[in-house]
Order: sequence, then structure tokens, then C-alpha cells
Amino acid sequence: MLKLALNCLRQSINVYEGVSPSLLATMSLSANIKGSNMNELALSLQKAGLVSSEAELAAWKDVDRRLFTKSKNCYLNRPCPISKGENMTDIFTHAVIVNSLS
Repeated sequence: MLKLALNCLRQSINVYEGVSPSLLATMSLSANIKGSNMNELALSLQKAGLVSSEAELAAWKDVDRRLFTKSKNCYLNRPCPISKGENMTDIFTHAVIVNSLS
């Protein structure tokens, strides 16, 4: 029984073996992006360092994801359906792209 438990533990520890440190950092950062509306999402993006100015913060607050999807979960940090089987990217990915442009 102990051998089985140790084997399971080793496997769970090795789940991230071979994953780049930058991907692990990204996964960690994106886990903190959350909110129940655009204001909360924008503030969590700012707290994560993905919003570089007050103008950018205002833009994030003004453009509501709800306008682009009928999904009730549009404020979760995950892709949302928009139409014809297509999805809108998660908020973290949008923020990384916008931040790279500024």
C-alpha cells in the first residue's frame, strides 16, 4: 500500500516535468484573474501587472465581455462561445496581447 501511495505521489509531482518555467509562471498568473463583472476583471488584470495605464484600465472596464457572448460564465477566465462554434479567447490571453501592444 505504501509503495502504491509513493508511486502516485511521484507521478503527481512529475506532472509538470518538461513544462517550461515561463508556461508555469503564466499558468500561475492566469489563475488569479477573476471577477464577477468587467470592473473586477480589470482590477485583477491590473493587480497581476497586465494593465499598464489608467487609460488601459478604463478601456478594460468599458468593453464588457457580455456584449460578445450569451454565456452566463463570460467573466470567468476561460474561452466563451461567440457564434457558429467559435470561441472568444480567455481574458488573460486578451490582456497579454493588449499589454504587448502598449
